[in-house]
Amino acid sequence: MLVPLKGTSTMVALLLCGACSGGAAIDSTDAAATTVTATTLAPVTTTSVLSATTAASTSTTTTTTVLSATTVASTTTTTTTTVAPATTVASTTATTTAAVPPTTAAPTTTATPTTTVAPGPGSIGLLNRTGTSSGEIQTWINAAEAGLAGREANVLVVVWPIGDNISDEPDFERFDGAPFTVNQVVMSQVEIDDLLDQIDVWLQADPCAGRDRYLRQDVTLRTRLWMEGGADAATAPDPCFETRLVTVAASPEWSEANLRHVVVHELYHAFQQRLPNWCGNPDLPRFDETRWVGEGAADYFTYSVTAELDRRSDAVSELLGEARASYMDGSPDLRDGAFATNSGAALRLMVERGALDESAILDASLFHDCDWSVLLGDANPEVGHAKGAWYEIEEQGGSYGFGAGALAG
Repeated sequence: MLVPLKGTSTMVALLLCGACSGGAAIDSTDAAATTVTATTLAPVTTTSVLSATTAASTSTTTTTTVLSATTVASTTTTTTTTVAPATTVASTTATTTAAVPPTTAAPTTTATPTTTVAPGPGSIGLLNRTGTSSGEIQTWINAAEAGLAGREANVLVVVWPIGDNISDEPDFERFDGAPFTVNQVVMSQVEIDDLLDQIDVWLQADPCAGRDRYLRQDVTLRTRLWMEGGADAATAPDPCFETRLVTVAASPEWSEANLRHVVVHELYHAFQQRLPNWCGNPDLPRFDETRWVGEGAADYFTYSVTAELDRRSDAVSELLGEARASYMDGSPDLRDGAFATNSGAALRLMVERGALDESAILDASLFHDCDWSVLLGDANPEVGHAKGAWYEIEEQGGSYGFGAGALAG
């Protein structure tokens, strides 16, 4: 799915985990030294009401992290109790905030460190080869994880640089069916091989992926194809339910704010526990008609997290402003233009109409079971209204909001 990034002409492909199948930070900005950092988060307890009947989700997460210059290990104990919703989705509305894109120069390639990161239960690892510091990216990761109602998967975030765009059209044949465009390759073969070795080391240490050599090979071969082929990859492969990757190729056209938006968006996909791959047959029609929910929730979450990082309070206005711009450049079709942003606006309309609990989006508990794919299917009249009125956005005294017709219709 192609999404135009705010402030650029770049179209970036954002995929749900199933599209490409399938902590601590390693700082690559200093050729002479490797910095390993991590933040231990306080226990989080969250309760979400997801339906008009009962849907409670409570999660307590305790993380202890032990770091060394070469290995990061962590243990996490997670207890989650979920009662699935049975009817319609109830609503509470929380205040969210918005991001201001900085003017930081685009990421560039730097020397490659050799230190590895080994996953522990519930860990998030980082392999960064861009000019943006790993400490900064780790801050984004920590902010994204902080409000979750539990997380069951180990996650590895891999970020690398690409060069100028060569072709605007996705090259499905070159990238084995993935909708990525071709860009210049700026990493050397040695750097690519080293990064892939680091990924394989992490996968071998993972409790799930480590048991299946063919599964690991599938992940590394696909990633090699993207790196050596210059793919503008932005996706979250999920080789196991409890093993997720976030893979992002950073364009030279991106500001640091653009990179942050894409990384946080793809992180949310890694946090969505029950995407179609883990809800039975992903080819069922209901998953095609609800794909907008997964993408919209990821962008809704991203605007909230990046706004919090920037200490701003207008995330909803930012989201709706970008959706309005997408509509002005495209059409009322939700999939035309910035699909994820348009879908996020549709979810926001449901929140404001009392048909969806915002907290279930922001803590990702909406995806703790597979009921979302039924509750938010086309049979729900609120979904039909949101898909038909998401673009009825007005400028209201310097900010953006829905018109009266969209709210009352």
